[in-house]
Amino acid sequence: MVQASPEGRKKPKPLGQRRLPAHKARLVPRLPVEAASVGGSAPCMWNLAPTALALTLVACSAPRRIRFEPRLGPLSVDGDVGVGSFSEDPGNSVDEAGIEDDSLALELAGQFQWGDGRLDVLLHASSHDGSGTLAQEMNQGSATIAAGTDVTTDFGWNLLELGWTFDLGSERFGFGAGLALIDVEYETSDLAGTATIDASDTIPFPYFSYRASGALGRVEVELLANGLAIAVLGQSTSYFDLDLRGRLPLHGAPERTQGLLTFGWRYQALELEYDVSDSDVAVDLSFNGPYLGFQLGL
Repeated sequence: MVQASPEGRKKPKPLGQRRLPAHKARLVPRLPVEAASVGGSAPCMWNLAPTALALTLVACSAPRRIRFEPRLGPLSVDGDVGVGSFSEDPGNSVDEAGIEDDSLALELAGQFQWGDGRLDVLLHASSHDGSGTLAQEMNQGSATIAAGTDVTTDFGWNLLELGWTFDLGSERFGFGAGLALIDVEYETSDLAGTATIDASDTIPFPYFSYRASGALGRVEVELLANGLAIAVLGQSTSYFDLDLRGRLPLHGAPERTQGLLTFGWRYQALELEYDVSDSDVAVDLSFNGPYLGFQLGL
């Protein structure tokens, strides 16, 4: 037998360059050349790392409970206001200043539960436009509206509250703090339109927050109390928001997605002096009324 010399033998092709028979080639998927290199499959896998990390962070930081609640109800207003030169008492009641009740105020509340902490968010908007007769003069710059003048008033009471509370040994009780952004839209004019007073402003107000809840049969009852009062040199500044509410679960709601009928009574109060356009503004107002809503829990 004649043996081929080493020089005449065909050298075996590298593994990556060998061809499989046609009947076997169909069984093996063909990868791109760059996928077999160091810069091929590794980058494809590492490109998913930021996405995986982001999803992990979202999963870890996602609230374990979320509740959204739109609600409607009438809102009554009481108190006094003053703009310009006034004594310790602002002097004009809400009836005299043309600030009236709102027959249908809108609120949107939200709750976000993380571990032992809970974030409560509230958006409130109510309109209290009306007319009245001033008992005390109002002045701002060159504009003066004398006492006894009939006026028309545009008054808006808008709130944004962000409050964080920690459980006190149980989910039934919590304590914390928060911040309220109080947007007062206040413009009043005499009927002739010769003088207009604009005392609109947005005031940030910190507060402490406390919550307590319990059950009365199928109704879950909760009190959320936010507020802070400060007295400096005989001048008091305060903000309070009390919300007593009940939640009634609806039949047929899934275990994790639960619909609740809500009802309650809200009380809000603000006592504050601030400056607008070089004029002193004093408000001592309270708002209260019932509401009905629907809460969707996740």
